[in-house]
Amino acid sequence: MVTRIQFRVTDDEHRIIEQNAVDAGYPNTSQFVKDLVLAYPNSLSNSKHYSFVQVYNDFVNTLTRKIESQEINAGDRFVLRDIDAPGWRKLPQHTNTPNGTIPLPLRASVGKQFFNAVEAGKFPNVKCAYKTDKYGTMIYEII
Repeated sequence: MVTRIQFRVTDDEHRIIEQNAVDAGYPNTSQFVKDLVLAYPNSLSNSKHYSFVQVYNDFVNTLTRKIESQEINAGDRFVLRDIDAPGWRKLPQHTNTPNGTIPLPLRASVGKQFFNAVEAGKFPNVKCAYKTDKYGTMIYEII
């Protein structure tokens, strides 16, 4: 089961939270607030929880290193799990429940952020193939 938690903030509080999220490297306030609460009573940097920023940055750094070292070259296609970033590798793909498995939202959030970054041109040597593999994972290509 996935539970939704909501709360209201004033306009000033919302601006502060958004700025704090940006300062911490988060693409959205929801993921920032979630990671912050899951880290409690520790700070984000000492959290026992897999944080979005840690997993995303680990993935981006690994991808960048593989492109620069030519482990992957122009024309090569990949999905996020192919990059084999250490933080991504540690992250479970799903949670088992009596009714089946539930994908972990953190993986989906990282995938969505990477897609948005590719679309925004933040990775000039990566393009989206607009195709998915047999698991429904978006395929990217090195250009």
